[in-house]
Amino acid sequence: MAVDFILPLLLLGIYLLILGVFSYFYHSYLERGSRKSFVNLISSVSLYVFFLAAPFLQLIKIGLILFFAMVVLVTVFLFLSYMRRPRCANVRRYSVDGLEFIVCSGGPINAWYDPKKRKIYISDSFLQLLNEEELKSVYYHEEGHRKNRYWILVFRAIMGGFWLAFYFTALPVILLWYFHLLDADPAMMLNLLLSLFFVACSLSLVFMLWLWFEEHEADAYSVEKLGAADPLISSLLKQSFLSIFKEKGIPLQSAEIKISPMKPESFPQVGKKDLFSLLFKESFKTALKTLDISGVFRNPLPQTHPHLRLRIYKILKKQGIASQ
Repeated sequence: MAVDFILPLLLLGIYLLILGVFSYFYHSYLERGSRKSFVNLISSVSLYVFFLAAPFLQLIKIGLILFFAMVVLVTVFLFLSYMRRPRCANVRRYSVDGLEFIVCSGGPINAWYDPKKRKIYISDSFLQLLNEEELKSVYYHEEGHRKNRYWILVFRAIMGGFWLAFYFTALPVILLWYFHLLDADPAMMLNLLLSLFFVACSLSLVFMLWLWFEEHEADAYSVEKLGAADPLISSLLKQSFLSIFKEKGIPLQSAEIKISPMKPESFPQVGKKDLFSLLFKESFKTALKTLDISGVFRNPLPQTHPHLRLRIYKILKKQGIASQ
């Protein structure tokens, strides 16, 4: 039986349209810091994508098999998330100008806010690289996450929960068909898989950009509180250097590493085409996980942090706007 692919092509067109609109407004947000318009855009598109994807969840009717498959997959994901949480061999307190960190020995090269304990953590390896001003910038960044934790959690619960529900619903269907347990015409199945994939592209794009927006806003809060951008930029660069050097077995232990101040006009510009290409690549890569039968053993979430270049670009723009 001949099968037309109008639906996948339509969903591909919708995804590319959303991608183009997001690239434009994300570029505007990076350049001018139009926070309100960007939040409204993400929220409205999120609602649209929700209704776009909802019919696919109802098209999949496998009854108890699907239900139990979802339960197992969600349980596995939660277990893997638990196993990947930051672990500390021991902890101690560290203060700088009244700002208190919990220092985590043996943790990841990072700083993070623990909403359960309401404390800001930093790994000992990251701490020893930073001077006083850089430590303050890191603290204020995490405080930015803490101040906005309620509306962040609400959106993450809605968008993240829906993304995971979509992910764990699509994957069992693919597994059952892959192992020939689902009786379906190959052409029809290809149509369904392509449709699922392009919806997943749109979903992952929306969710990913919201996560990136959270990081940008936390960076902006740090710059506002400290009144300078250079300490935050140098702490981000040191974190990146430490991660790379640690991976290659090269020691990097001095907090006196000098990083030259940056100015907006000297930093490479970020164009709309660059953003379109980057967002396409990241959302496409995340959506591919829904078609990967081994993806259940990996983190199904999209890229949670903007690329370093975008973060620095936004920080410099924020400093430039504040100084005008």
